[in-house]
Amino acid sequence: MAIITVLLGSVREGRLGIRVAKAVVKRLESKGHKVNLLDPVVYTSLKTFQNRFNWMKEQPEELKAVQKILESSEGFVAVSPEYNYSFSAAIKTIIDIYLDEWKHKPFGLVSYSMGYYGGVRAVQELRQLTSNVGGVPIPSYVTVPAVHEALDEEGNFKQADSVASKSVDALSKELEWYATALSNQRKVDPLK
Repeated sequence: MAIITVLLGSVREGRLGIRVAKAVVKRLESKGHKVNLLDPVVYTSLKTFQNRFNWMKEQPEELKAVQKILESSEGFVAVSPEYNYSFSAAIKTIIDIYLDEWKHKPFGLVSYSMGYYGGVRAVQELRQLTSNVGGVPIPSYVTVPAVHEALDEEGNFKQADSVASKSVDALSKELEWYATALSNQRKVDPLK
C-alpha cells in the first residue's frame, strides 16, 4: 500500500474541513495505506508563506519535518473549502512552500462547502495549481455539499451510501493506482 499525505486547507475557528480530512484519512487507512495528516493548525509554520523551503537560508525545524513527510509520500489528497469560487489560501500556502516534493506524484482533490455544489470550483482551480507544481491530479475527485449536515465531528458520513462517501472510495482506489504506477516509474526514470 502507499504512503499518502492529506493536506488540510483550513485554519478557521469552527472549521468543518477537519471532518472531511478525518473522513478521507479513515477511508485511506481502511484500505491499508499509511496516512499522514498535515494540518496547518498543528504545523503552524505552514500558516504563512515566507519563502520556498529550498530557498530559505534558515529552515525551521518544523518545515524540515514536513519536508521529510512530503518527500516520503507517494501521493497526496488536498482538502479545501471553496472560498470566493476558488480554493483556500491555507492550501495554497502549503503547496507554495514546497516544490520538488510534489513532482510526479498524484493528487486526489477534495472540496467541501455548506452549499449545494460542495466546492466543485475549488477542485477545478486545484487541478491547475497541482499540475503547475509538477503534481498529477487524478481524474476522480470528491465534493461534499452541505458539509455541516453530511459528516459528524469524527469524520463519519451520516449517510454511508451518499454520493460523497462513494466518491471517497473511488478516489482512494484511483489514487492507489496512480501512486503505484508513478512510484514505479520514478524508480525507473526519476526525471530530475
